[in-house]
Amino acid sequence: MTFVVSLLLVALGLAAGINDLVRTVTVYQSCSDVPGPSGLYRIRDGNVGSTQYYCQMELLDGGWTMIQHRTSGRTNFTRSYQEYKDGFGHPEQEFWIGLTRLNQITSLAQYELAILMDGFDGSTAMVQYTSFKVGAESDGFRLTTLSGYSGTVGNSLSTSVGMTFSTFDHDTDTASTQNCASTWRGGWWFSNCGDSNLNGYYAGATPTTTPRTAMVWSAYKGLSQSLKNSIMLIRKKV
Repeated sequence: MTFVVSLLLVALGLAAGINDLVRTVTVYQSCSDVPGPSGLYRIRDGNVGSTQYYCQMELLDGGWTMIQHRTSGRTNFTRSYQEYKDGFGHPEQEFWIGLTRLNQITSLAQYELAILMDGFDGSTAMVQYTSFKVGAESDGFRLTTLSGYSGTVGNSLSTSVGMTFSTFDHDTDTASTQNCASTWRGGWWFSNCGDSNLNGYYAGATPTTTPRTAMVWSAYKGLSQSLKNSIMLIRKKV
């Protein structure tokens, strides 16, 4: 898995120059239908029309839609429910696609999920799920489907299955004594605060003194060590 770090850059299309890869004329059903290189493409997102998404075409046989990216901590992920609903940032840098779009995309067809992570110690990790779906706003953007796990580290997203999306101003987790999104400083599908939050606080290389207060994947670096990079990708299943 030593190739993952360099592929993080490939996944962003930085080497090719992302600004030269914007495609806005043709509307595709999904990134799986895109014939070209990685870049921004116009993708249909249900009955509401189309939206420009970043399609990753080199990694893991291509056809992936980027839904999240963390790499520097420059973008604040301690955001309101409305902001997580709408999306924020830019895939060139740090990015969250938005819960509304996640629901629209994963409701059109069956999708799989891939997550690439990078530690400050130079290590890398990857997990994949063969099925992934986010529910409607009326159901709290619930993580309704997550199955078919495989990876180089353990499944730290398993406790999020069936959970609604929770933020500091929209607390829907199952913890009785705390607001998990406030503790983690980022929105996620929390149960009793759970075992992961890739939208948590970007704490840097020094471990936090309190567990569950940073951007973590517990089966990879525990609950106190922030990750350096993360990329979340979804792909339409054939």
